[in-house]
Amino acid sequence: MKIQAFNVYHLSCTLDYTAWNSVTAHPTRPALVVEVVTADGISGWGSASGGARGGEERLAAAAELLPGRDLRDWGGLLARLTPVHGRGRNAVAAVEIALLDALGRTLDMSIAQLLGIQRDRVPAYASGGYYYDHLPNRRDLLRQEIADARERGFRYYKMKIGRSTPEDDLDDIRAALNAAGNSMRVAVDPNCAYSYPVALEVGRSLDDLGVLWYEEPLPKRQLDAYRDLRGKLELPITGGEGYADLGEFQQALAARAMDMVQPDLSGAGGYGACLDVAALAAAHGAACFPHCWADSLHIVASLHLLAALPTSLGIEFGVPPLLEYDVTENPIRMQLLGGEPPVDADGYVAIPDAPGLGFDVDRAALAKFAID
Repeated sequence: MKIQAFNVYHLSCTLDYTAWNSVTAHPTRPALVVEVVTADGISGWGSASGGARGGEERLAAAAELLPGRDLRDWGGLLARLTPVHGRGRNAVAAVEIALLDALGRTLDMSIAQLLGIQRDRVPAYASGGYYYDHLPNRRDLLRQEIADARERGFRYYKMKIGRSTPEDDLDDIRAALNAAGNSMRVAVDPNCAYSYPVALEVGRSLDDLGVLWYEEPLPKRQLDAYRDLRGKLELPITGGEGYADLGEFQQALAARAMDMVQPDLSGAGGYGACLDVAALAAAHGAACFPHCWADSLHIVASLHLLAALPTSLGIEFGVPPLLEYDVTENPIRMQLLGGEPPVDADGYVAIPDAPGLGFDVDRAALAKFAID
């Protein structure tokens, strides 16, 4: 099970229209894809959401460390690659996914089986509702995205808020809820845009509207404000996608700042780190729904993580942990695996039972979106 080569692919695509959350413009969708090749010619694939993002040093270290090593020593190899602090953990996560993909393919086991699979399918939510400068009124977009999501089988939808005035955003939310009707639930995400007074004002309206959850209303380290907000609102308060160290999750959970934490498989540092976060959440009586806004390879990798999460997490929401499934424009997501994982009529995505990730990367797409 010798590793023969380690390859890195930096990808990017330019969007037809720049997508905005509350504070950040996304004119492009970058991606980092890594490949571990064994001496038997088996390729294992991994990706990091948002590209390398400061992980170049870790990628260089992987390129030096991995060739010639035994794939079965993946845990020790990752320990040597993982930085003490958060910077570069996203790149290490991509390496971990690729190592487990290659190991699963070698052993004829899925990554979910390697991690300890607990379910054979997971419910998903459609993640969209961005702002676009060419659409001063996005309500038609929200209605169309919700209609399309319902047609695909989704039962949950998440939209962005925080870039417009609270009054305009609340009108948008009402339009989304009306479009969703009784067949879908709607969550909202301000991406840390609000001050405490605004977050509380908006949150009280969200309580009245019956929104599913309120994601990252405040800057991520304002834990006292999060705790106070949580104490004054009924709907669940969530966050944590920007945390890179286990200690950050521990601080948030110990502070009783959130009802649900959302580690990103890439940003938090990989499968082991996310399973540690899930255990912490369970110990503190909180839910754990991983964050995922990335290419299709990362969606599939997150799908395997969700398959291994404890079934008790999220029961206060009436559902097991949900897969975040991006539905915004992203040609890399659409083409990297030759398509997207299908959503069934009940809004679930099946856990692949093929070896490794269960999907193969389209090398033509790698070449198409490659950047220097």
